[in-house]
Amino acid sequence: MKILSEMWSSLLIVIILTSGVAYAQPLTKESYDKGVKYAIQGKFEKAKREFKKTLKVDQFYAPAKQSLNVIKEVIEQNIKRETAIHFFNGVSYGNKGQYDQAIIEFGKALETNPMSVMVHLTRGVIYHKKGQYNKAISNYNKALEIDPRNAAAYNNRGFAYDSKGKYSQAISDYNKALEINPKGADAYLNRGKAYSSKGQYGQAISDYNKALEINPRDADAYYNRGNAYRNKSQYNQAISDYNKALKINPKDADAYLNRGLAYESKKQYGQAISSYSEALKINPSYAMAYNNRGVVYYFKGEYGKARKDARKAQDLGYQVHPGFLKALREASK
Repeated sequence: MKILSEMWSSLLIVIILTSGVAYAQPLTKESYDKGVKYAIQGKFEKAKREFKKTLKVDQFYAPAKQSLNVIKEVIEQNIKRETAIHFFNGVSYGNKGQYDQAIIEFGKALETNPMSVMVHLTRGVIYHKKGQYNKAISNYNKALEIDPRNAAAYNNRGFAYDSKGKYSQAISDYNKALEINPKGADAYLNRGKAYSSKGQYGQAISDYNKALEINPRDADAYYNRGNAYRNKSQYNQAISDYNKALKINPKDADAYLNRGLAYESKKQYGQAISSYSEALKINPSYAMAYNNRGVVYYFKGEYGKARKDARKAQDLGYQVHPGFLKALREASK
């Protein structure tokens, strides 16, 4: 049975683009989106008020912090209004998944201000979201040429290297980001994921601990620390962390699935089935959850339910293990 590896829901440190995570408070998203709309209209003072309102609700909401920095640059006349309007247009397109349009807008912003670190950074994020990691890295390199002490650029470039499977290079960039900004919770989180990818779970847990010291409401850090504990066969600690992640973000199907895996490893099959079922309530097309629940039903001797879940997983395109299918055929004889 396939085990879900750590997910990267909270992708990058800067990025004015919203992450779309389900646990973002509605008021946070509402005021932030309103601020972006005001900025597109050139109403920067109103935008500033909305971004500040966002941070009163969630002081760690990075998009609002970075948006305020852009507004400050406009008000102090360090960047042109035209640059900022194109930039926020790009942000709006990016948040709607219209990546090509976003790239066009960021290009227009750079035509008016080719030395804007924030535009290079955010365009890099768009390329990352498109899976064009080398172009993302190129944008982060440009940002670092302009500002060699930019922690966000190192963090984001590290994430791009990580996505290419170059974990050592990623860790090197996260180290640089943390040298510049030791309070960078996202850099600790991302470095922890890179250590986990290398199988260095103890170091990963240490980094997740540091991320949580800075931001105790980081559901992603609890979730990934839970995965690291599960990989170390410390199932009680893993379950505790999945529960904490779910308390913050109760719509995280991956956390339910991985909690199911931890319960399954403890042979607590009832709790495992309950967790997989919760994952399926959130995502009815979650093929892996059907597969895993089917396996647990098989262990419990409920072969009819096991076959039904295995078929559903296959219908959704999941490669069910041949050994499991053989066991189901034999059980029906």
